[in-house]
Amino acid sequence: CAGSALTQGDDGLYTGSFGLPAGDYEVKVAHDGAWTENYGVDGAADGDNYQFTMAADGTVTFTYDPETHLLEIVTE
Repeated sequence: CAGSALTQGDDGLYTGSFGLPAGDYEVKVAHDGAWTENYGVDGAADGDNYQFTMAADGTVTFTYDPETHLLEIVTE
């Protein structure tokens, strides 16, 4: 969905920060808004979803490296 798209920075990494309520979440990286090319845990193609928990309402920041296909998730 366009609302969860990440933005490429000058360093080549894609980032995005989003406000979320407390709870458990799953995510993976889908290229070009489709599931045809997607990356999960450890940058595996068609891999398992990353899982994370927001202990309280707050902000989550995703940083994706298109070279390694790794996703960093930081909750605040």
